[in-house]
Amino acid sequence: MENIVIQRVIEVIKDKNVSPKKFAEIIGFNYSTLNNYISGRRTSIEVSLLYKISLSFDDISLDWIITGKGSMYKNALEDANTDIENLKEELAMLKGENRVLREQIGLGEKKESKHRSA
Repeated sequence: MENIVIQRVIEVIKDKNVSPKKFAEIIGFNYSTLNNYISGRRTSIEVSLLYKISLSFDDISLDWIITGKGSMYKNALEDANTDIENLKEELAMLKGENRVLREQIGLGEKKESKHRSA
């Protein structure tokens, strides 16, 4: 399991487009220890590595690093929920506009349903 976690840490490093050395510097973690994880010489993950990643990158999901579930990014779910809410609002607005336009041209809802069955 720990090697899988390190693979996800490597994905984060690649996503941030920095070298492992720069990544260690950014999060305040010992580079040689990080390098030992990446090379497989060390397999027992320090909690401090995960903690420092979560402190340094507030957009990265610690749950994803540990479990692999969900998105790498914390905001991905929030963004999706926001998009859904925006689409619901737009749909409601369009339904209202559609109703008004149908009334203006004389196609009430009853006429529309009769028209569909014909």
